[in-house]
Amino acid sequence: MSELISEHALESQITRLRGCVINLVNRLFRGLEEGLRPYDFNVTEYWVFANCFLHEPITISGLGEFTPLASGRISRMVSKFEDRGLVRKVRLRDDRRVVWVEMTDEGKALAPQLLGLAQGHYANVMEGVSQEELTRLIDFVEKMSANAESVKAG
Repeated sequence: MSELISEHALESQITRLRGCVINLVNRLFRGLEEGLRPYDFNVTEYWVFANCFLHEPITISGLGEFTPLASGRISRMVSKFEDRGLVRKVRLRDDRRVVWVEMTDEGKALAPQLLGLAQGHYANVMEGVSQEELTRLIDFVEKMSANAESVKAG
């Protein structure tokens, strides 16, 4: 444990940090979810769909690099997008296991709308927060995550 913070103060700060992080994540995604609702998307579907657009063409496994979801779940979402006419799946002739995801014209028209909606929401959430503050927060969270990964709670 860091000698900079007493045991009692550390417990109190961790409890406060937990509440702040949970509150931020809930507000960040709840607001985005409300904006996505008229498009029949939830936040997780938006992330997968946006990455289909931003990295097109992309494989199902490639999508897994951008979203922390199991490939089966990603594949089901892509199938849902395909049913809606937003993407098409293309299999390689020489390796049918590889599935490429390509946007349809309808998907290419919808994606910028959703990306704009998300960017507007994120801009509102980031009001008054500098790039330096955001970078420091990300660095802090990554450092704590790395520490937590390397230490077993005891």
